[in-house]
Amino acid sequence: YTIHTGSSPQARKNPLLAAEEYLQQSGYRSESLEGLDLLAALPPSTDALVIRRLPGGLSNSITANLLNWVEQGGHLVMVPNANSQKSDHPGRNTLLEQLGIEVLEREKSNCGCPKKDDEKTTSESTDTNNSAADNTSDQPEKGAENSASTADPGPRNRIVYADLDEYSVQLETFRPRLLKDSSDTAVFKIDGSYFIDYEEEADKTRSDQNEYTEREGDWLLQYEWGLGRITVMSEMFLFSNHRIGDYDHAYFLTWLLSEAQTIWLLHSTEVESFLTLLWQKAPLFWLALLVVVVLTIWRLQMQSGSPLWPALDERHNIMYHIDATAQYNWRTNNLSAMVEGNRRTVWSDLISRKIGLQTDRQKMNVAISRLVQKTGMTEKQLQAAFQQSIETEQDIIRTSKLMQRINMLISGGDKRKNDKE
Repeated sequence: YTIHTGSSPQARKNPLLAAEEYLQQSGYRSESLEGLDLLAALPPSTDALVIRRLPGGLSNSITANLLNWVEQGGHLVMVPNANSQKSDHPGRNTLLEQLGIEVLEREKSNCGCPKKDDEKTTSESTDTNNSAADNTSDQPEKGAENSASTADPGPRNRIVYADLDEYSVQLETFRPRLLKDSSDTAVFKIDGSYFIDYEEEADKTRSDQNEYTEREGDWLLQYEWGLGRITVMSEMFLFSNHRIGDYDHAYFLTWLLSEAQTIWLLHSTEVESFLTLLWQKAPLFWLALLVVVVLTIWRLQMQSGSPLWPALDERHNIMYHIDATAQYNWRTNNLSAMVEGNRRTVWSDLISRKIGLQTDRQKMNVAISRLVQKTGMTEKQLQAAFQQSIETEQDIIRTSKLMQRINMLISGGDKRKNDKE
């Protein structure tokens, strides 16, 4: 009995894994790859390259390298990409265009709709017969001798016959888009027409067993290119993991690649994302990033200092604000600017009182000797008030007191000098 365990992870990722192992068991050297690295660095010209699906948009340089590799003796087996049949880019010729291959459109099934009113009866009869022939649930004509033919048929396959040297092989087809040899230079062809083959023994006696369906186009085209060959297939499902053991698929694969020293199976041309490559090539980077994120979150959760409580809405004396302003200026080294502003204010008042010179309003060129006569203060005091640099707390206290004294003289003198003690 057979136990189905499902596909392995390697088989799900690589649909040509069974074909690779079969070739190895048959004595060939084979290896399956993915990506576009193999197209950038081609193997030796004595090998064979099987591309499960030719990528679209290949550059002229890659196409030229492929053709040059084949010309030196390589064997290229591929399935064309329908989107890469023609290029809209000016000056770019696709591989199919250079070989002279055209990918035909898929066959369209008849919908059974009459084209004209006067042909309604004939159309309905013809369409009914055609749709019955294409349907897997065909019903044979009345009077069939075998009673099994009156039941619903089981699964059926479409078989293509091909003559290989002295052998005739059977290959399953899945009705792909066929090929057309527009250049008429192919040296070997396999027609796309097929026969019906039922899987169940009871259905093999049906009247449509081995029924022949003719299709326009070729299932396989092979060209000689220099010393090598190019084989273009319309499909490669028969070489997949679940189909390689059916009919003559395995033998046909070895017949195609019998002259190659090493067989390279390019099962996927999709390029992995940058994050995937980074995960594969540098897993320690992701581990370090995860540790940094965890530590950052943990650090944000930590408490720094005592909890802050909302300030009470209380009314404070104006002196608190004045003292806070002075403390702020002192801690931010803005005292020099504040003293300079006070000096300019006092100097402006002196000029307004005709004590200073009008031309010295902006430059503050203080005439100390003249101010000595006008204010009655000593020269040392006036220099301390207008020119002393502020370095310490005592300097600002002394300078502020002298400017207050000058300001009182401008305002009419000390109002407390006549007050009784």
